[in-house]
Amino acid sequence: MAKDKDGKRKVGIIEDATAVIAQIAACEESEDAFLKVSGVSRLAMMLCSESGNCSLRTKENAVAALLNLVRYGSERVVGEVKNKVGALDGISYVQEHGSPKGKSKAVAFFKLLLDGGSSGEIAQDLYPVHSDSGSSR
Repeated sequence: MAKDKDGKRKVGIIEDATAVIAQIAACEESEDAFLKVSGVSRLAMMLCSESGNCSLRTKENAVAALLNLVRYGSERVVGEVKNKVGALDGISYVQEHGSPKGKSKAVAFFKLLLDGGSSGEIAQDLYPVHSDSGSSR
């Protein structure tokens, strides 16, 4: 955990770092690096409900990184994500409580992971988005 000289958490730095990691995850060359440093496991840990140390924005960035790995990675990295992401509760938390952008990334992740991206029906049925605005789907 990054801390300043007084021992306080540096939430902004962690959020910014995970945003950069999410962008890197979209690069073809990043796959081996993520596998080498257990990056998928580390991202999944950020999403665990026990990980109260992570801000919502950090969790959104972890979802974005996992989404990019699934979108642009090989079957090997997709398998790694499927094996390591027991953090579906964390992803559904982002889907329910995140920003509009975070919510859309969580839905896209579920579509790709659960049904190969063919339709949103399975993801929507298992992890429905609750709209605060009262609009219907």
